[in-house]
Amino acid sequence: KLLTQGREGCVKYWDAERLCSSSEGERPLAEFSTGCYNFCRFSASSSADGGDPIAALPSSDASVVEIWDVGLSKRISVLQAPTKEKAVGMCTAVCLKAPAGSGDGTLVWAGYESGDLACF
Repeated sequence: KLLTQGREGCVKYWDAERLCSSSEGERPLAEFSTGCYNFCRFSASSSADGGDPIAALPSSDASVVEIWDVGLSKRISVLQAPTKEKAVGMCTAVCLKAPAGSGDGTLVWAGYESGDLACF
């Protein structure tokens, strides 16, 4: 399976095998519009139950990070930027990872214009 992110703010979930074996244009398994129009790439990871992946990416408010269930095309969490004396600005990098050797859940790291790094 593959995930793509377009400039129009849409993330698409593809079945690569079907896509490569078909002579006709295939439709994505799922797609959702995020409102994210900046150049911060999304980050994806397998879900805890081994099902469809989850993805983290900035929202239409570029300082906010959203977590999406890709297969369901559903936003499952909204992570607010850290509050500081000065605004942290937009999210410029995001990384979604399951901790190695730990069943403690998935971590989201977000880097901001200010140089701040937040872990959720």
